[in-house]
Amino acid sequence: MQKRYTYFSTAIFLVLAMFLLNGCDDDCASPEDLPGQTIVIEEHSILSSNYLNNQFFFLDLPPYFGVPVHDVPGRDPSALIIDPSSIAIFQLMGAGVWGPNDVQNVAAYIDSTGVFWSTGESPAPDFSDPYLYGPRWREVDFEFILDIDGGIVAVDLGRQMAPQDVFAVTYDVISQDGQIHYKIGDRPGWDDDDRIHLPNEEGPYYRMKILKAPEDRQEPFTFFYVVRNIYSLGFSHIDIDSVSLKIERNDNSSSPELDENAIPYIQLFGLDKLGQDGSLGPDGFADFMVDFTFDLERGLLFFPLIFPQPFNASEDIYADYANDDNFQWEGTFLQENQAPELYDPETLSLFYPGFGFFKIVVQQTRTAEQ
Repeated sequence: MQKRYTYFSTAIFLVLAMFLLNGCDDDCASPEDLPGQTIVIEEHSILSSNYLNNQFFFLDLPPYFGVPVHDVPGRDPSALIIDPSSIAIFQLMGAGVWGPNDVQNVAAYIDSTGVFWSTGESPAPDFSDPYLYGPRWREVDFEFILDIDGGIVAVDLGRQMAPQDVFAVTYDVISQDGQIHYKIGDRPGWDDDDRIHLPNEEGPYYRMKILKAPEDRQEPFTFFYVVRNIYSLGFSHIDIDSVSLKIERNDNSSSPELDENAIPYIQLFGLDKLGQDGSLGPDGFADFMVDFTFDLERGLLFFPLIFPQPFNASEDIYADYANDDNFQWEGTFLQENQAPELYDPETLSLFYPGFGFFKIVVQQTRTAEQ
């Protein structure tokens, strides 16, 4: 939801006031001749249920990501990293004209091992029974979300994909010295000799890891590949000096930005931990200067990895962010309006708006020629 407010600038208001109070002879300029600008305040209100669903994806699930499931035996991120240059992502396509980025015959598998059954600790694979397969898949473009050390946290497909879209991925896992440790799936053009044959199907199939399953299958493992704590601010190319942000209760309370003990919700949700000069301690303003929380160029809000379900977290997490002796949990709006449904594979996304108990309110101020 967007609102727009327009105000005369202070300078123009003062000139007009003097004009009206003091009068003017015939040589005075009329108010409409006065040069000036208006101040425009644009506002976006984003429901807490409206995270950027099906756009950002983890490629695997090490335990430290904080989601309810993780790979077993999994990858040790301190020793093994995903080679960015090796990642290829493909979307299952329907019938249609084949394009230059299309590949034929992909079988996709749920990889709860995180190592694609490539290590000694893994169970024996059964590649004859894929989760799903299809004849035409198209390679898609993507970008990376990186951590402070430059490691891959997630991939960004650039837009929110439809609930029923299907994606598969293949990549290499390398050691710190750059040597391939194991491969996840078969990359077309590189691993053609590794393709397999499926029972009662013609032609060889590339094996890939399913990255996104159809939503209506309510698949409980791949559901958590989706990063569910990133929000659009509604603006891009944002000037840090022109933007403000609040988190409010989605109700009719008189001070929706404050909890029952007057603690701002932006503080309880970990978005105000620093002063504007970078010193520790909240100051009532969102920490826009923190690059790994806000991307002002793209207009994105990232809750931390340790906060994967910001609107369904524990009392301890909110208390830690509050860092205030007045913090209270029992009986508060926050405690009584948690939204586990937003992070549950059994809840279809069309029902998410019913669990938007909070809203993120962003205002951007700009000047415009009158």
